[in-house]
Amino acid sequence: MKVQLLCIFLIIWNIFVFLIYALDKALAKMNARRISELALLGYALIGGGLGALAGVFILRHKSQHKLFRAVIPLSLVTSAALIYFVFLKVLS
Repeated sequence: MKVQLLCIFLIIWNIFVFLIYALDKALAKMNARRISELALLGYALIGGGLGALAGVFILRHKSQHKLFRAVIPLSLVTSAALIYFVFLKVLS
């Protein structure tokens, strides 16, 4: 049950993160006030790695930034580790 809830949370969270990246891309095109890079990276690190990765590749947003190229893969590892440890705890 815990693993299923975690997976549902991560799916919803990653959709949210992707939408945040899309919003930031739209704000950039309008020369409006943007979402900070720290916030974007933070959302990725708190389990939103897939959504951030989708935002970078599908929207081509922040794809040239070295920090994003480093942190987003790290966030994917973080999400996978979280699922793995919750799954192990459930099996124990």
